[in-house]
Amino acid sequence: MDTNARKLIRGTLCVIRDLQGRYLMRHQIGGINNGCWIFPGGDYDIVEQEDRTELGPECAKRETREETGITPNNPRLIARIFFDNRYRIFPGKTQVANFDYDADYYFADRFSGELAPIGPEGTRQDWFNYEDARKLQMHQGDLAVLEKLEQTISVSSNIVIGGVIVHEGSNLKSATFRQI
Repeated sequence: MDTNARKLIRGTLCVIRDLQGRYLMRHQIGGINNGCWIFPGGDYDIVEQEDRTELGPECAKRETREETGITPNNPRLIARIFFDNRYRIFPGKTQVANFDYDADYYFADRFSGELAPIGPEGTRQDWFNYEDARKLQMHQGDLAVLEKLEQTISVSSNIVIGGVIVHEGSNLKSATFRQI
């Protein structure tokens, strides 16, 4: 077995923007995103009764509902972002991350439910306009994604972008994006 093998984690993040142009963000407690604001989301689950992995829109809806009380009604793929963590050291850690993250970002501008101000994991969550969201404590790569998504959504929510985020240590080394 290769001792240098890296895990690849796949998941979704849901970018919900309301009619006032505000984004739904969560303040994470614990884990690698401790103390940072992120979009709701998480890893894919197995749909037991059908013996399959859930589809992207299913994961985005489930994770967002579980974490915030909000259910996106029309999630559609807006970005596929690969977080290359070969040289990344997360805050509070001393070792390079042993995983990479392949994230499908889904965009929704229609939703149902009531926002739970405190999530099941004790996280805080709220709506932020773009300028205020940019000032929140977040990883530099996540900020680069937020900025690119804002540009993309301003043009058309039907555009899909691909991207690669690379950190060196705890600093953003590069963020490359293109329309796919």
